[in-house]
Amino acid sequence: MIDFGNTKSERRERVFQMLFSVDFNKDRTSEETFLSFYDKDDTVPEVGYIRDSFLGACAFSAEADAMIETDSKNWSTLRMSGVTKTILRLAIYELIHTDVPPRVVLNEALELSKKFGGDQEPSFVNGILNRIAKENGRL
Repeated sequence: MIDFGNTKSERRERVFQMLFSVDFNKDRTSEETFLSFYDKDDTVPEVGYIRDSFLGACAFSAEADAMIETDSKNWSTLRMSGVTKTILRLAIYELIHTDVPPRVVLNEALELSKKFGGDQEPSFVNGILNRIAKENGRL
C-alpha cells in the first residue's frame, strides 16, 4: 500500500512527483504513468485530488508551457529545470482550472520549489506565477 499522505500539501507533493516522472516516461500515457504509482493490490481512485490534478495538469501542460514561455523573460521551458517546469505546470493548472485559492497555490508552489529546487527557483517560480495569476484575474 502506498501512502499518499493525509494533508493536501502531501497529496500535492505526490502529484508533483507523478508529473515530474512524465518527462522521463514519454512512451507511457498519462493514465499508465498514474497507475504506475500504485501497487497492484491498491485500490486506485476513480476521482479525487491526486487523480484529477495529475490528469488535468497533464492535459493542460501545453497551454501551461505557452503561458510560462510568455511570462518568463528570456527563459524557454527547454532551459528550465524539470523541477521548475513541473512545479509551474501544476500551479498554473490549479490557478486556471480549480477553485484552490490563488495564495494557497502560490505558497504551495514556493514550498515545492524550496524543497526540490535550487536556491534561485523560489523567486523565479513566484515571479512567473504572480504574473500569470494577475493576467488571469486570480490576484
